[in-house]
Amino acid sequence: MTDEELEAIKLERCPSCGSKMTSVRRGSNEWWYVGCVDCWNKKQCQREYIEEAALQFNYYARRCGHDNDK
Repeated sequence: MTDEELEAIKLERCPSCGSKMTSVRRGSNEWWYVGCVDCWNKKQCQREYIEEAALQFNYYARRCGHDNDK
């Protein structure tokens, strides 16, 4: 996947704070962030693990997320 395709991965609303400001974004040349921009709920990972981290974030968000945003 290209950088643009990785950054286009959609994440659910943050299950910790309810923020819609969730994304996949580059942190540096080697590290990427997957998760919430507004709170601590994010993972730092290498490019090869981005898709797995996004799947885990979305799975957790659907199971434990805020119900008031439906």
